[in-house]
Amino acid sequence: MQKSRDYKYSVANTIRYRLDQESHQASSSYKIEFKKVENQNFIVELSRNNFKINKKEITAKFAKIAHEYTTALFPVQFQIDNYSASLYNFNNISERVKIKDTELNLRYQGEGINYIRNSFLEKTIKSSDAMANYFSTLGLIRVILFCIQNLENNEQHQCKWLVNTLNFATWWTGTKTYNLDSNTLKYQGEITNTEELFDKLEEYANLYELPLNIINREQAITSSLRHDIQFITQKLDFESTETEIKINHGFFEYQETLQISAINNITDHENQSQF
Repeated sequence: MQKSRDYKYSVANTIRYRLDQESHQASSSYKIEFKKVENQNFIVELSRNNFKINKKEITAKFAKIAHEYTTALFPVQFQIDNYSASLYNFNNISERVKIKDTELNLRYQGEGINYIRNSFLEKTIKSSDAMANYFSTLGLIRVILFCIQNLENNEQHQCKWLVNTLNFATWWTGTKTYNLDSNTLKYQGEITNTEELFDKLEEYANLYELPLNIINREQAITSSLRHDIQFITQKLDFESTETEIKINHGFFEYQETLQISAINNITDHENQSQF
């Protein structure tokens, strides 16, 4: 028999952004649970529940449809091997998504659901690589992947973060610092793919019928990405994490915070299998 460990956390995610004269803010909160089977190459199962937007249940039709599709992705399992993770239960997730897809198509019809459906299925169950890439864009998964990396200091550490407002993956380079005395891991970085970000901003300016001269490529994009992680031991054994992203360029401002906090003690129990 193998011993498994359960970790429960609360997650709070807030996004604020300004596009020219319009400003928006939205917050989501939910609970997650890790189940980790302990051996050298262990499997982590991540469940998500009690998902709310601005402290309320999702009721808007299309947002609710998208949420129901996303809910079918959980629980998701990753196999952790040293400092990397790979998707473990693609087939199980695909079956759940197909069942949910059939259910939703019996309840809803029209162009709106077809757009959500086609986009979601293309990004998830098309292949295991597609699904793994989809999970890798989620902020929660990015933080988890950051936690399991080698804790050695690195002045040129690269990481990826999806700017949800633009649906654009930004790449960052910065300094990763581990403090053994406090058992904390910190990261501070700046965007490196600024030209692609400029292209995306121009695309959005066209979409919202804003003049292109509102974007000045000679003006630098100011940006910062910060990770702070307080470990209990190491890897997924953490007490809290906080991530903050800031991007500013003229007509576009973006700020996102993602906080993960332990809500109870670890539970150890004997388990007969690895899920």
